[in-house]
Parts: sequence; C-alpha cells; structure tokens
Amino acid sequence: MKMTPRDPEERGYALIAAVASIAVFAAVSLAIISATRIDIAKGGGEVSSARARLAAEAGVAITLHGLINRDTATLALLDGRAKELEFAGSRVVITLIDERGKVAINKIEAPVIERMLNEAGLDSSQMAIARDSLLDWQDEDDEALPNGAEAPFYAKRGITPRNGYLQSVDELGLIRGFTPEIVNRLRPFVTVEPDAVPFNPRTAGASALAAIGDSIGAVVEIERKRESAGQRTAIGFADGTRSIGWPIAISVEATSRDRGRYHLDLIVELTGKPAHPYIIRRTN
Repeated sequence: MKMTPRDPEERGYALIAAVASIAVFAAVSLAIISATRIDIAKGGGEVSSARARLAAEAGVAITLHGLINRDTATLALLDGRAKELEFAGSRVVITLIDERGKVAINKIEAPVIERMLNEAGLDSSQMAIARDSLLDWQDEDDEALPNGAEAPFYAKRGITPRNGYLQSVDELGLIRGFTPEIVNRLRPFVTVEPDAVPFNPRTAGASALAAIGDSIGAVVEIERKRESAGQRTAIGFADGTRSIGWPIAISVEATSRDRGRYHLDLIVELTGKPAHPYIIRRTN
C-alpha cells in the first residue's frame, strides 16, 4: 500500500511535542524521587501529602500533553466536565474550562452583574450592595454609588480600593458585600482573564449562560437546555487549532490512597508554536 509522506513541518511539530512530553514526565519523575525522600524523613503524614501533590502535578503534565498534541478526548473536556484517572495509586480528578465560557467580570455592566449575583444566591438587598460596591471598586472615581463603598469604608480595614480591573477572583473577597461563601459560588463561572472575550456559549455552564442573558439571544436558551439535560456543550473542538490563543483553566484534585490531598489550579494558553507550545498565564 502506498503511503502519502507527511508534511515535514507536521513531523517536526510531532517530534518536538513528543520530546517536550518526555521532558515533562521526566521532570515529574525526578520531583517524585526528590520530594518523596525529603518527606519520608519528615514523617508519614508528610509522605501522604507529597504523594497527593506529585499526583496532582502529574495530572497537569498529562493534561498539557493532551492539549499540546490536540488529543480530541482532552479538548472535549473544555466544557468543564471532570475526568478521573489513577496515577501511582492516587485518584486524580482533572477539570478543564475554557475561560471564554465564563463571565468576564472586568467587562460587564450592572444588568449582567445582577444576574451573576442572582446565580450566586443573593437576595435583592444583598445584590444591591454587592453590585454597587463592585462597580465602585472598578471605577476610577472616589464617589460611592447609593449602595456602594469607596475609600472611607475600606480605610478602617486597611484596604485601598483598586479603582481598576480585578487581578484575581479572590480579590472579590475584599469588596463590600462579598463573603467567602459568595466568592466560592462565583468562582466556577467568572474570570478576570482579559482574553476571555468574546463570551463563548459553547463551553459555558448554566450559571454563566444565565448571567450573560439576552445579550447572546437564542443561543443562550439552546445551551442552557443542553446543560440542564446533561449534554456536552464542548462543540467543535476536534480541530485543536480552535483553542489556540485561548485562556484555558486546568484544575486538578489529587487524593492519595493514604488520604493525602492536594489541589492545583492554573491557566494556560496554547501558542501553536512547536518550540514553545504553551505558556502559563496564572497559577493559584
């Protein structure tokens, strides 16, 4: 059977990707040996923690390998659903989320903020305080909105309002009206990433779709029904080039067999460049 030669550039990309993958796994293996030796010296509890941590790091390496090589199964996880696997006896749960499927909290106006806070379970009075305080935190002036807060409110807490874009989701916890519980409810569907625009309903969950609302019309209702029905919303990712340049959140939770636990969160961007196939934009 005559076989068509592969494009040299494609072969080169595959080779570099394979080498990069080997390097990643080699680094993880060395880290396992080194960290385990240290932790054994410290005691059994430290060992379980180390096992979980290194399993989580391995989960990140496995995920990056799939993204770099445009593995269809890995790309299909971009709708936020979890994948479970086992590594060295540890249970590893991996979640991928396209940040463009989240609400870009630095790029929204009052109506979207209200729907977002409604998804977080706030009543009308709580919502008014949180909405106006968030807007005050982001605007450049020092004049508080009717239910908001500016510098005088925060002075006694030793906090200075940013008067600009939030730098992290955790920063919400500094703002009047946002409790740790509210921040945790918002965390899965909001983002501060500047490139998470335009909004991508195909990889958005129900809460993000509800917050965005009518601004994307009938697509919202279609995707919400799909989400409610438990159907996959990651459509059209078989071509991995569609994910190039997008901020992608990787979340890994590892539990060792001796009950050690470790969690890793980072945001990466695929570059499509063989020499540097991805960059890490943020780690949490």
